[in-house]
Amino acid sequence: MMAASELVKVLWGAEPVLTALAFIILLKRKQIFRYKYFSLYLGFHTLLSSALMALYQVPALCPDRVLAYKIYFYTYWSGYVVEAVLIFLTIQSMFRMAMEPLEGLQRLGLLVFRWAASISMILA
Repeated sequence: MMAASELVKVLWGAEPVLTALAFIILLKRKQIFRYKYFSLYLGFHTLLSSALMALYQVPALCPDRVLAYKIYFYTYWSGYVVEAVLIFLTIQSMFRMAMEPLEGLQRLGLLVFRWAASISMILA
């Protein structure tokens, strides 16, 4: 039976591979422009998680571990903010696509969606 720490390492390593695979599938099916924000999210997440994993796993990239931690910390949280914006834009574009036949409800829904997002950001 696999220990929990080994399982975490396997899943952590599989994450960029699976997101890259999803990006490649979108690319091959020529859906990358239809789902542009989702594609941007997948590409950015793949690059970010790969870079963070390399920084964490390969000490030769940055021998000073204190500096490596600082780089990891700021890169992680900056990337998190970018990913949050991309996820918001992805959800908004999916909503827009789903409500495309109902133009009036689409406008109203987007207005409510933006208000809810604005209030959430203020409260956060």
